[in-house]
Amino acid sequence: SMEFIKFAKKYWGINEIQLLPTGQYYMKGEKCPIYSGSSMEFGNHMINTDMFQIDRNLKNVVPSNQDNGKIDYKNIITPTSTHENSLKNLYKNMPSELKDEFIGFKSCLSKRLEAKSIYHALKDIYGSSDINSWSIIDRELYNKEIVTENERIHRISKIKNSKKKIVDFYLFKQFLAEKSVKAAAEELH
Repeated sequence: SMEFIKFAKKYWGINEIQLLPTGQYYMKGEKCPIYSGSSMEFGNHMINTDMFQIDRNLKNVVPSNQDNGKIDYKNIITPTSTHENSLKNLYKNMPSELKDEFIGFKSCLSKRLEAKSIYHALKDIYGSSDINSWSIIDRELYNKEIVTENERIHRISKIKNSKKKIVDFYLFKQFLAEKSVKAAAEELH
């Protein structure tokens, strides 16, 4: 890909590349539609695992040349995938330099990702992504007409305390993806 980018930059003067949706993908049956993701967050597929020296078995993520050569997204986006387990291992054994950067990321940018991190925690609490099965306060947590600011602050604090690892791991993956995308943009430019 980089050889083509260099060619295109030299002969056509391009200076940016439009990516497919960058948001988290979700399985719908056996398929993973490209527009199933959100544009408000980065998906696991945006994390450059080579950049963080993540040890993983690539044959489980990218099939051999005998197959169709496409990425097996189930092995990137599912909670028990090789990719996800590698990220969990990096999170648990985070080098101190990366940990310092992550702390800085959380202090500056976690507010914009708060609702999504709380959503992931609530999915774990209820064991379902079907918000209709959640309590009214959790379902309407960011609706100012139903949940008062004090109720929201109290409930978010309670969720963050009880599901700290889930919230923090979600933010960690967003941090890695953002770092990956920035590095890719710098390389292209």
